Amino acid sequence: MKSVKEYLHAFNNLARYATEFVNTEAKKIASFQRGLSPKMRKTMGIGTWATFNAYISDCLTQENNNNNYSASKSRKRAFEAGSSQSRAPVAGRPQYRPPAPRARFRPPQRRNTGHPTQQKPYKVAIASTKTKAIQAVAPTANNMTKGPCYNCHKMGHFAKECPYPRK
Repeated sequence: MKSVKEYLHAFNNLARYATEFVNTEAKKIASFQRGLSPKMRKTMGIGTWATFNAYISDCLTQENNNNNYSASKSRKRAFEAGSSQSRAPVAGRPQYRPPAPRARFRPPQRRNTGHPTQQKPYKVAIASTKTKAIQAVAPTANNMTKGPCYNCHKMGHFAKECPYPRK
């Protein structure tokens, strides 16, 4: 896209060959206006200028104002963007809370949401060899072992508490 100054030089060069379109000031302004960019035409609006030189002077002033405005917008955009690195989304980060004075660091605790995978599993014990029925035994405070004793291979106690002699 040409600047107004570049377009003015091209317009004056071509006006020598089409004198019937530029023989009056009003025709010269109308012909020049048709060749302006749509943005510049909108900026200049509808006005009345006595001479072609006054119209060109206003066009140059408006172009300078438009360039200054777009430059200030790009500086503002660059300032708002900050560094060239992208920033992490604010919603994904937990809110920062400064530590209380003399407080020790504690890692975040897991919450028990009641999800089945977070509950303690039930143990399966064989009732007797004759019936081979399987019973579900709920975990209790007394029955905390997850498997048989490593010494006697019986349920209900750990190897360090085994009543039988060590093997």
